[in-house]
Amino acid sequence: MGKNTLEIKNLSKTYKGQTEALKDVSFSVSRGELVSVIGESGAGKSTLFRCINQMIEPNAGSSIVVEQNETIGISKKKLRNVRKQIGMVFQHYNLVYRLTALENVLHGRLGYYSTLRSALSLYTEEDVKRAMELLDMFGLSERKFFKCSNLSGGQKQRVGIARALIQNPKLILCDEPIASLDPQASKVIMDYLKAISKSMGIPCLVNLHQVEVALNYSDRIIGMKDGEVVFNGSPIQLTKDKIAYIYGAQIDEILAC
Repeated sequence: MGKNTLEIKNLSKTYKGQTEALKDVSFSVSRGELVSVIGESGAGKSTLFRCINQMIEPNAGSSIVVEQNETIGISKKKLRNVRKQIGMVFQHYNLVYRLTALENVLHGRLGYYSTLRSALSLYTEEDVKRAMELLDMFGLSERKFFKCSNLSGGQKQRVGIARALIQNPKLILCDEPIASLDPQASKVIMDYLKAISKSMGIPCLVNLHQVEVALNYSDRIIGMKDGEVVFNGSPIQLTKDKIAYIYGAQIDEILAC
């Protein structure tokens, strides 16, 4: 798989009031991998993702390395450069609905522009061409100039993935990317994420509620419980007993969700 794109060591996060959301979390993600993070609500999955993209600050002693660069405790300028390397895909899409699909994809390039150019949306011809190509790639060639408010959930999420890709990221974080979608749209999105990790070599770390989806698509699964990693292995190693332990429920109850 090559060297690790993401290396997390001893990651902990304690919120005010002494709530331990993450406890000594350590794992890595390599180029070309699709790694799913599973666990109950409140297990620490979203906090983990917010720490990786530095939306919240982890405890002292934590280490998050992206492309061999430590990201904790660095300057704001260096942090901006790190964020350019991390594409984000959100459960609720995080799009500007009054803008077109094309304009939303181009927003993924704003980190590369000056404040003035960003404010005036002065994109280069090269970036516009790349945005068009990505929308074509995701089957949205007829929807480029549709306002995002007029797109289906699955189409919105494809726009969100295209926006992440136009950053030229080294890593894509997907925070419950299919939670708002029906089964068919979910399959389309997961197929694209799998293809991105394999054909482009961009690793995807995916926060998932659906255990069956994680089993079908992941190269590796991280199981979290009460802020700790309690499983880190291949889908074939994730036994029914281990799933039951992660969720504190019987396997039939989990797979029925």
